[in-house]
Amino acid sequence: MKKLFTLTISAAFVLATGILSAQSTRMAFVEEATQASCPPCASANPGIQTLVNANSDNTIFMAYQVWWPGFDQMYLDNSVEVDERVGDYYSYIFAPQVVLQGDFVGTEGGASELTQATLDNVTSQDSEFDMTISGEVTDNILHVTGTIDATMAATGTFKLRIMLTEEIIYYEDAPGGTNGEEEYHHVFKAFVGGSEGITLATSWADGDSYTIDETLDLSDFVIYHYEGLEVIAIVQNDDDKFVNQAVKDADVDISSSLENQVNNLEILGLPGAVCSGEQTITPQVKIMNYGNTDLTSCDIVYDVNGGTAQTYAWTGSLSTYAAELVTLDPITFTATSSNTLTTTVENPNGVANENEDNVTQTASVGLAPQAELELTVTINTDCWGSETTWAIKNSSGSNVATGGPYSNTTEYVIPVTLPGEDCYTFYLYDSYGDGMNGSQWTGCNTDGTCEVTDGNGNTVYSYDGSYEFSTDEQDFEGLTTVSVDEIEAISSFNVYPNPTNDVAHIAFNLVDSKNVRIEVLDLVGKVVYAENFGQMNSGNQLIDVNASQIGNGMYIFNIYAGNQRISERVSINK
Repeated sequence: MKKLFTLTISAAFVLATGILSAQSTRMAFVEEATQASCPPCASANPGIQTLVNANSDNTIFMAYQVWWPGFDQMYLDNSVEVDERVGDYYSYIFAPQVVLQGDFVGTEGGASELTQATLDNVTSQDSEFDMTISGEVTDNILHVTGTIDATMAATGTFKLRIMLTEEIIYYEDAPGGTNGEEEYHHVFKAFVGGSEGITLATSWADGDSYTIDETLDLSDFVIYHYEGLEVIAIVQNDDDKFVNQAVKDADVDISSSLENQVNNLEILGLPGAVCSGEQTITPQVKIMNYGNTDLTSCDIVYDVNGGTAQTYAWTGSLSTYAAELVTLDPITFTATSSNTLTTTVENPNGVANENEDNVTQTASVGLAPQAELELTVTINTDCWGSETTWAIKNSSGSNVATGGPYSNTTEYVIPVTLPGEDCYTFYLYDSYGDGMNGSQWTGCNTDGTCEVTDGNGNTVYSYDGSYEFSTDEQDFEGLTTVSVDEIEAISSFNVYPNPTNDVAHIAFNLVDSKNVRIEVLDLVGKVVYAENFGQMNSGNQLIDVNASQIGNGMYIFNIYAGNQRISERVSINK
């Protein structure tokens, strides 16, 4: 059984209040630390939602997607403020863990300790404050208004904290989690006014009032479903973290000053690399209606490497700021060392866009690594080798080689002969969903590794055990012979430190003078950094990439020298 490392922390919270009279019922405010790669979270969350929904008239729930035990894109969307609230303010120590009214529920915040009785204990009390809140988004600016009215005397270090959440986020919106959850409820997105909160008066008399009037530019944040935005406001006493009152607006108004506008948010669905020759890809484009009029049609024009453009005529119905992922018709092109897909959205509702700033996106697809047909698959398992299997599939999707499951902490060296020249894909599978990242678990200090190479030193797949997955894959081209230029352009290559949080140093040795280019791609193939260094002399070289300007996560660092490409996966954790 895999268990997370946990710390034992004991704390005592003393709530001292002098309540003489009351006119307002206290709302229960539940905050949970959860995670898309946390198996216990997947087990606990349905029960939590059932309980919260049964008490929707007097209970407000909010989830922080946190950084442990694995990958969670929603955490990366705003890791700074999640860290400040979850780590610095509350000191959560495991997931799922629950806070009620600013204190860990039960003994240490276990999800099972959030019960009807614990909620009833809060909602049976009178609060010191009445609150109202209202949110409105216009041109991507959130405006929050409301009031705080004291219903009795109160003293303390009171803070107004305003949080923006999304009612529901689906797995396809933020993929990558490995615990099997398909939807995530009331997910924290951002603080309005910062996580420290807005300072209120320390002493309140019955009848005192405060007017809420705050704004937040949403262009700085990742919002998946504007129509599901919620605004939550709480009065919290930082002396003991007690939440005196909470309120929520679950129906945030959305509007735009533009009438007909479609924006091109991003390109998805591209392979990390393609083989040489004629290739066909099926891109996806995420479009958003930035107009005040419902979007019912638009054109998506796209090409690869400036070739013949294709047009996809989209129809549907999107309200203001609603988005849709559109799968385009396949497009065929002749692959080069770097292939650029350009997409442009046009003609919303049959008229011209009113703003042309955000209508075009580009994405790059590199050339897959090449290797000869005689390969070696080298696997060093972690403490759960029985979870590890692999396969090589040909371009038709048929297995040509498979292996596993294996024993624990053991090295396997497996020779493989490919049946002929083709575009292949190597798949590494983990049945538990944590890859071979074994050292994160109690009782295991071993991360597994996997490398696929040919006899000339060409690497077509490499995994160092530093990240989680259920399925990891890499396309490569199997050839009868690989040219000397492709084998010998780079004799050594290393990216360090790995993981990195500041500068990634790329050290390599050029056998001959070559034109050198660096690309950094995320795991869906989107280029997040690219630079051409021109002709470089033979010998040892060192290039620095400013990783602090790239978001947290796992990335593929590609170096191109002449016709050769070498890749390494690098974790950025700031």
